[in-house]
Amino acid sequence: MNYICYPMTNVPEHLIGQVTAPEGGLKPGDVVVVNKIDSTIPNNFTQYEATKPTSDLLRTEDLAIVISGGNFEMTSDGRMASGNPNYATYIYQKGKTVPVLFLHPRVVFYLSDDCLASDAEVNQYLYGQNNSNQLVANDSPSDLVLTMAKVMAKLPFRLGGQFGGEFVTGNVCVVLDDADSIQQYKVYFDTDGGSEVPTQSVDSGAKATKPSNPTKTGYTFDDWYTTEEHTTKYDFDTPVTSSITIYANWVINTYTVEFDTDGGSSIENQTIDYNAKATRPEDPTKDGFTFGGWYADSELTQEFDFDTLITQNTTIYAKWTE
Repeated sequence: MNYICYPMTNVPEHLIGQVTAPEGGLKPGDVVVVNKIDSTIPNNFTQYEATKPTSDLLRTEDLAIVISGGNFEMTSDGRMASGNPNYATYIYQKGKTVPVLFLHPRVVFYLSDDCLASDAEVNQYLYGQNNSNQLVANDSPSDLVLTMAKVMAKLPFRLGGQFGGEFVTGNVCVVLDDADSIQQYKVYFDTDGGSEVPTQSVDSGAKATKPSNPTKTGYTFDDWYTTEEHTTKYDFDTPVTSSITIYANWVINTYTVEFDTDGGSSIENQTIDYNAKATRPEDPTKDGFTFGGWYADSELTQEFDFDTLITQNTTIYAKWTE
């Protein structure tokens, strides 16, 4: 169910206005541009033309949000299974007078949790994008942002409008100017083939949180660095002032290959990088015996293949025949 966001109507009277529904109609929760009086109405000084915003909407333009009221035309039974009104099924048809709440200058409005794409808490920021009828909590604003608000409190309130009466849990929000929104930046973690580390959204001037060390088969994590060349370690006490990428550095694991000569001449151990191959040594000697090759097991049932990639400490066994 796509719930329609809309504010209560018990706000100061001067913040409530009227617009004329454009082509395609309007629903509660729609954001509209209100910067021109409707000249088609004789002697009109108060009712605005309503323009549906687009992605290139200037943030300096005056906005309003459609609220519930008269002149609805019902497109279905208008009720959800819970019995509460489903405002998504009501529409103001083209040419109808539509009640709106002005969003400029900034106003306090009330928003049901149903209208959020994600849960919001007090002091979190809400962003509405491209007339989507849903707001996103604590996300970074983009060029498509139409509404910016901050949650001031969470409390039960009564829905407004002619179908009002239900109490729901919601958010008391204040609409913000562009300058009031907190700029956030992304901190990306390049693990170079290691386990994934989630991207962080960090407020401007705040610090990134050092994540748990990633893992990578055959390697040991060293640290986080500022560049792919891994010359300077990243300092997590550094304030973030732009989007950045932090790079993981890895140290390849090494393993010991031991040669068990079973009483024969000694063969020096080899230190082998992960996924590299051991080098076949010179054959050992043993008085009274003939060397019969290298084996992967102490029972001498499987001959060792020196093309095997080493991924752990390994012992290779000499076989002798009298």
